[in-house]
Amino acid sequence: MPLEFDFDYISEEYKEQIMRFDCGKDAVNEFLQDHAFELHQCNFCITKLFFKDDEIVGFISTRLGEVAVNSRDINRLGLAGTLPTNPYYRNQKYPIVHIQFLGVDNRYKRNGIARQAVSEVLGMAINLIENIGCNFVYLESYLDDEPIKFYESLGFFEIERDEELGVAKMLFSIPPQYIDYE
Repeated sequence: MPLEFDFDYISEEYKEQIMRFDCGKDAVNEFLQDHAFELHQCNFCITKLFFKDDEIVGFISTRLGEVAVNSRDINRLGLAGTLPTNPYYRNQKYPIVHIQFLGVDNRYKRNGIARQAVSEVLGMAINLIENIGCNFVYLESYLDDEPIKFYESLGFFEIERDEELGVAKMLFSIPPQYIDYE
């Protein structure tokens, strides 16, 4: 059964709890502890903190963006019928909701926190496209089998590996049938 938790947006009020957060990945911890608040304040990305008994159990930072998807990947992923067919648009970057960072504290892993956080973002993206164009939810996963398999279990597809950065670039497609425009 998934852990139940509350959420709030990042703020100075949570500085002490933020400094205790440790997901086991230095870059993710550093983002939350040193950068997330400033980026949240200037609307570069929005960070939600997830709490259980006044402790931060996880967080997710999201923003809007765009991503290039080549036609080979469009066909491989079975997306040909869901994206524009006009050649002008086929070579454009596609609008995305970008999961900039996602972290779950080591003490709370395997409690469904990441799954619930990603599900919330997918729901947010589906609601968003009623008013703003968006084709995908995008993220970059560490090149470890466990997180890649986790994201694949949620419906994400790997489109590219960047060995230099150590990430797999992944997409979740938001097919047009999710939206009823009537």
